[in-house]
Amino acid sequence: APGSSRRSYGYKADGKIFHQALQGEPFGPRLGTSDVFGCGVNFLKRKLFFTLNGKFIGTPYSSVPIDDYYPTVSMHSANEEIKINFGAAEPFKFDIEAFIMSEKKEETEKICTLPLKIEDVNELVRQYLYQEGYQETLRSFETATCCEHFLSGKTNGSTLAGRSNINRRRMTGDGLSELSSNLSNSPYR
Repeated sequence: APGSSRRSYGYKADGKIFHQALQGEPFGPRLGTSDVFGCGVNFLKRKLFFTLNGKFIGTPYSSVPIDDYYPTVSMHSANEEIKINFGAAEPFKFDIEAFIMSEKKEETEKICTLPLKIEDVNELVRQYLYQEGYQETLRSFETATCCEHFLSGKTNGSTLAGRSNINRRRMTGDGLSELSSNLSNSPYR
């Protein structure tokens, strides 16, 4: 039965959940005739979740291994019938798209509350401006942040002016064949 074997999870019609166990634990509502039951895995948070009639029931298991999972249904009595929907022929009763958006929003909000040191943010901006060859913007940024970190010339075998030239050519389309030839002969390729 689902949930009784190794690395499997199950939800029984009596509302009990199973994970590698023969005895279930009470978790959610009982299932009845014409109920629409769902099960999913949030791989981002590594949590298994259940739904009933389009409503989220909850996440009984966390730290779910990232693995291949196969849906399994176990029937108990003769003449039982079920209909299975994997989302291809018709939409899920549970709004999975709204759930995904909600999870993304929650993760984004969590990221936005992380403490950042201004030095780390400035370094990230500097690296980007240097890498993309925005020479004048980098000079203004360095002046505003009182550093001259990248303005001194060569870093990792390339100059700021050279990067600026590459970026200008890339944006305008000037000399792309010459640029392409120069890049293909570059030792940094």
